[in-house]
Amino acid sequence: MDITTSFMPLLQVFTAAMSEPTAESFRQLVAGWIFAPKRTILGGLRATQSTKHHRACHRVFANASWSIDTVGLAVFDLVVKLTIRPPTIWLATIH
Repeated sequence: MDITTSFMPLLQVFTAAMSEPTAESFRQLVAGWIFAPKRTILGGLRATQSTKHHRACHRVFANASWSIDTVGLAVFDLVVKLTIRPPTIWLATIH
């Protein structure tokens, strides 16, 4: 199974801070989390019919090279974009 293209921009926030192999494992983890009846790494790999070894997915959280600070700031920016309406601009004239 593959994640729909409409969901990919949300994942880009996370994967921008990761190397490509780590990002691929992360995308598979997210797809598995969405589609799996059991929310475990092995359950997710089974749901997505992945050929990756489960250790590769465990390494995403254990010792892959990505910055939690970078991801956290990117998620914050995404939440702000999705929840805060554009600011109201008031125009005033002086008579």
